[in-house]
Amino acid sequence: MNHKHIQAAIYRRIYRLFNRKMWDIKIPGGVVSITFDDFPTSSALIASRIIREYGWHGTFYLAPGMIGMETEVGKIVSNGALADLSSEGHEVGNHTFSHIDCACSTRTTLAEEYDMSEQFLARLKGVKQFSFPYGSYDPVSLNYLSGRFRTMRTIEPGVNSGPTDLNRLKANRLYSPIDDAKIDELLQITQEQDGWLILYTHDVSETPSRFGCSVKQFVEIASKINETAIPVRSVSSVCDLLEIP
Repeated sequence: MNHKHIQAAIYRRIYRLFNRKMWDIKIPGGVVSITFDDFPTSSALIASRIIREYGWHGTFYLAPGMIGMETEVGKIVSNGALADLSSEGHEVGNHTFSHIDCACSTRTTLAEEYDMSEQFLARLKGVKQFSFPYGSYDPVSLNYLSGRFRTMRTIEPGVNSGPTDLNRLKANRLYSPIDDAKIDELLQITQEQDGWLILYTHDVSETPSRFGCSVKQFVEIASKINETAIPVRSVSSVCDLLEIP
């Protein structure tokens, strides 16, 4: 971790009381959202199909400037696959335009990234969810982005329940190897606390990156969630349920 990231971590602790968007989350029996960052073709084609088999919709956070690029998590989704994903009812969220580190970016850079990504994503109608690339943010990015999205998702683990900052939603990674016991615990907490469990990964393939999981593991997680009877909704669908503006 470099100096800027250490500084950002300190800032996050100090500024927890600033740029907050508090909401009381209480959903009888709980709810789960399955989300994808970046997102590679494997998620757009394989994971989306698995989700749809259960009648669910996911939220896919896209950095439009990466479309078609070869990355560590695989080739990023194409324009064609993106259109298909959206037409199937899945949600596309904002992940900045160029996948920048928000904690190391100026207000000017954040504004440019926001404008470019919003211009591209406007075709997908009402993109109002955001995920911080690398899970990284600081007071400047929180201040600039606050109010521009219904929610902003981090990679800080836990279940969202009770008084919750919608500008810093908690989310839990699905990276190989997946800790099944931990997933069971999170699902139990979600039901007991009437909470909102958000899961995230990147690629879903037979040979996943260190930021993804295998197809087998993803199928097993989906089956596990289905067995609990906890509903699975996109992030915007949960926002609608909670009447979040």
